[in-house]
Amino acid sequence: MRFQHSLVIAAAILCAGGAAFAQEASPADILAITLQQDQMLTAGVAGPILDNPLVSDADKELVRKALKPMDDALATMKQNAAAKPSVEQIQADQEKAVQASKDMMKLLESRMDFYWIGSRAKGLQQFETQMIQANPADFAGLIKAVGADDAHVTKARVIIDKFKADFDGLQKQAVAGAEKMSMADQMALASTLSEKTLVAIKGINALLTPQQQFELEWAVTKPMRDDGDEKEFFILDFASQPGMILAPEAGTYLLESNGGDMKAEPKQLASVTLKRGDPIGFKKTDKVTTASAGDKTFDVAADSVTGVFWELAPKKP
Repeated sequence: MRFQHSLVIAAAILCAGGAAFAQEASPADILAITLQQDQMLTAGVAGPILDNPLVSDADKELVRKALKPMDDALATMKQNAAAKPSVEQIQADQEKAVQASKDMMKLLESRMDFYWIGSRAKGLQQFETQMIQANPADFAGLIKAVGADDAHVTKARVIIDKFKADFDGLQKQAVAGAEKMSMADQMALASTLSEKTLVAIKGINALLTPQQQFELEWAVTKPMRDDGDEKEFFILDFASQPGMILAPEAGTYLLESNGGDMKAEPKQLASVTLKRGDPIGFKKTDKVTTASAGDKTFDVAADSVTGVFWELAPKKP
């Protein structure tokens, strides 16, 4: 099961200013890159967990606690930036930020459900951004197809059109300044695009019901399932974030567990054949968590909820 690229992304963000890079960039460039780390890691990996309405307040507090050492280290770096530090001083501060990120890395490694939320959200952002940029009319069509009413489709089109205009403007800016734009300016441009992308996607999601949002995401990620390469896009949800949805397509759905170990092959706990629109998901009471699919119900052990999930079985070629 491929859940590795979120940590790769996080590690790449944190290590962006290595020694080889330092030989090619000015102190201002390196500082610009490292000062983007907090926003990029939070938005790209931790942000989706904190924004997920199904994640409990207690779990969100775990994420905030794990992020705090890195946030503090980066806040110190920003304070030190006023003194126009040398490359060596910037790298020393950056190394402290890297070390401070270990709590967040360990949390992601220990919680497959957190890892999946961050990994899947990063992929979704990439796919939705590409679709809005290249095929805005098709993206608006998907929003209508998942059942959004005309008023919400109209509002979504306004958001899409604004993002497309912003993107085109930033792209022209980048092309015009390609030869003389400093790395600091390039990073600022990339950061602006990332922020505008998140604002657009969150704005569209706010117009949709949870089921409509799920179906939109399912439609956007269909090419990844067709390739059969990115397993996280076959997963529907985890027992640690209980909630019910409607099966997005007819097929065999597997209840699986990997014991919370992202690298382990999942163990199949149950198999259920559903029609499109059949209910599937997890329910939680004070005493027990259950997995439900159609008219079938299965108990989930309290100590395994972070590693138990529903997954659509890939179609055999």
